Amino acid sequence: MKSADVTEAGISALTYGQTVAKADLQRAGLAYPNRLEPDPLCYYVPVGAKSTADNWPANLLIMDNKLGSVYIQDSKISVFSGVKIGDSVAKVLAAHTMPPQYEVNKYDDGSASQYLLIYTLPNHNQIKYLMSGGKKLSSNDIAPNAWKATDKSLLTGTVDSIEVGTPETIRLVEGCS
Repeated sequence: MKSADVTEAGISALTYGQTVAKADLQRAGLAYPNRLEPDPLCYYVPVGAKSTADNWPANLLIMDNKLGSVYIQDSKISVFSGVKIGDSVAKVLAAHTMPPQYEVNKYDDGSASQYLLIYTLPNHNQIKYLMSGGKKLSSNDIAPNAWKATDKSLLTGTVDSIEVGTPETIRLVEGCS
């Protein structure tokens, strides 16, 4: 996968929200899931070669037979914003002109060491950065219109994962679970 493949609108020849059939995945150079009957309501399509025993560089989330999002876990893959896994929060903030939605990760232990920065894009899709190494802000949730300069100056950490797609799939806590 090349960085130019992950855009605000989709990946390769697929767009977010598009109905996806086996032939569409094959045209995009992707393999249909290796099982006889994937759950048509929700399944993942791996992208790239496995980087570790458990992780693919990226996964597509197909929900209700439509491309919902691409989830990126590999620093070799960047998105249209130019941000990659391992980049600083400063690079994320500099890559976007509008303020983000800030949320503490739903599975955080209370320290807020993992948090989300979610941006709504001009085409209404969203990009979500899972950040690690953060510290608690004044709130567990800050809306884009409620940001203060002091909030941004307190953000720390690096990008753990990136997800780009429809608002419906970006807001899922556990994807297909």
